[in-house]
Formats: sequence, structure tokens, C-alpha cells
Amino acid sequence: ITASDGKYLVVYNAVTLEYETLLACHREAVRCLRLLDQDHFVSGSLDGMVVVWELRTRLPIIKLECPRRYVVDDERGGRRYTAPVWDLLVYSRTHLVAAVGHGFRMYDWKASTCTMVTENAHDLPISHMFAVGSLDLLVTAAEDGCVKLWDVAPSPAAASRA
Repeated sequence: ITASDGKYLVVYNAVTLEYETLLACHREAVRCLRLLDQDHFVSGSLDGMVVVWELRTRLPIIKLECPRRYVVDDERGGRRYTAPVWDLLVYSRTHLVAAVGHGFRMYDWKASTCTMVTENAHDLPISHMFAVGSLDLLVTAAEDGCVKLWDVAPSPAAASRA
């Protein structure tokens, strides 16, 4: 399964490398694709959608984000995406992080919930993210040239509700 500049995911046979089918769910170019576990994968696109798919059926099973209005006209007569997904990181067995616009969002994908939102983490879009061991730390690197370290440990209030 591959992502492309198009709005479809393309499936190829792993043995013959021949084209098999297209998977449709996104409205704009798919920017990132990650394996979540042996049964699921996730995709993110310029339209702001974060979609969890089932590998066996190749069907979308969860839409973690699906903004109704995802593109606006800019002052120069072009289009600007309101919350594009630039990168995805599988943070744990149940959590993933999406670089959205200039910030990031953490999801408990198995519970279909957003557990953390940081809107303006950088001045320009986040291009890379990685987790630091088991320390509940997230590193983000952005097109603004900055690398930042974030404490993404669940708050005591959130932990007491779980």
C-alpha cells in the first residue's frame, strides 16, 4: 500500500508488485502512511483527515479527524489548507500523533478520541516527529528550523478519569 500526490492509496501485490486496486477515503493528497499494528494502518492527508484502516478488508474503520471545511481561498487567489496532516507517528500500541498545520494532535486510536491538541507548536509546519524512549517525550522538528521537546505524559486528571 502506497500513498501518493493523489487522494487515493494504491495497493500493489507484495509478491508480483502488480497493481491491485485503489483505496478511496481522502479528499486531497495523502501525505503520510504508517502501520499501526498487524491489523491496522493509518493515513493522513492535506484535507486534515486522519483515517485508520483495516488491513484485511482494506476499508476505513475510524476517521479521527475529518474537517468539514478544509480549504480556503488565500489573498493571492490560490488555495490554502486549514489543517493539513504533514506527518504521523505511532507513539504506542494505542496512541498516534499527527503533525497538523503548525502543531500536533495525539489520539487514542482504539478509543477514537483526541487526547492532546497543541495548535501552534512551531512557526511553520512540523516535518518530523519521534518519541524519546518510554519517557513520555515527543520531539518535533519543523520547517522553521526549530527542534522542540514536549512532555506528552497524561495529566493526573486525565489518568484519574481513565
